[in-house]
Amino acid sequence: MQQLQPAFRTIVCAIDFSRHSAMALKYADALRRGGRSRLVVIFAVDPFLSAAAATAYDGRRLTSTALLELRRFVRATLGVAATGTLSCQVVTGKPARAIVAAAQRIHADVVVVGTHGLSGVKKAFFGSTSDAILRRAPMPVLAIPRNCRAPRRRWPQAGIVAAVHFEPHVGEDAAVLSEVAESFGAPLDLVISVPNMRVPLWLRVNKPALNRHRIAAAQAWLDRRLEAVPRSGSATHVLVGDKADDIATFASGRGADLLLVTVPAVQGMRRAIDSGTAYRLLCVARCPVLVLPRRKRTHSGKPRLDDAA
Repeated sequence: MQQLQPAFRTIVCAIDFSRHSAMALKYADALRRGGRSRLVVIFAVDPFLSAAAATAYDGRRLTSTALLELRRFVRATLGVAATGTLSCQVVTGKPARAIVAAAQRIHADVVVVGTHGLSGVKKAFFGSTSDAILRRAPMPVLAIPRNCRAPRRRWPQAGIVAAVHFEPHVGEDAAVLSEVAESFGAPLDLVISVPNMRVPLWLRVNKPALNRHRIAAAQAWLDRRLEAVPRSGSATHVLVGDKADDIATFASGRGADLLLVTVPAVQGMRRAIDSGTAYRLLCVARCPVLVLPRRKRTHSGKPRLDDAA
């Protein structure tokens, strides 16, 4: 496997002591293989948990105990040999905010987080740390679905599927996604999803023919915008259906090891919408999802990864 780009030299993995975060830790460890990456494992103590534990622990003792348990968790997950090449930190605060703040403080290039895959009422009631991190983090986030298997030895060389949008910046997005796939030494499939059309029952149309026409039009649009983009032989595909389910099903059928999506670099309504789509994809995917903040342009006109922190 080729060595990763320098953008992944410092990796943060968020832990909550669940089996989902144990899987995230395994992927964080896989992400640093073959390179000289620094791995920092972080546990965030929620202020409410800290207050509830105040009767049994003082602040310092709670932190030191949590750090001891965190190191035990890392050893049990990765083995004793791995502990000498990583560091552990305990921070206090609302998990998503505290994890992102810690990642910014140490200039992390990627945050790895597991997910419980909450949706609907459960997500509204309990919240989702992974979703909040996706919406807030200015750096890439590698999110590990709950149904994900342990990384293969040469992960993710089996293949990468990247989702692009019907937006003017599709060419720049495709360039970024192709660079990431190339850094992993993995083949890339670029996919774009066309929503299903709701056709009234009384309107007699040939829906398969209509979909074929829409796919052809979308493919032509995509090809025009990717003409000048170096893509190292990556293939493009147009899908019809629900965006998250459609892309996850396609990735599963291709045996992909990794899904890539982009989101705006700055906070706002578009970031919230795209991050929500990324989280829905995470809930149905069977492989990790790497969410990349969209590139900004430098004064020279060349795109670069956003590094605002």
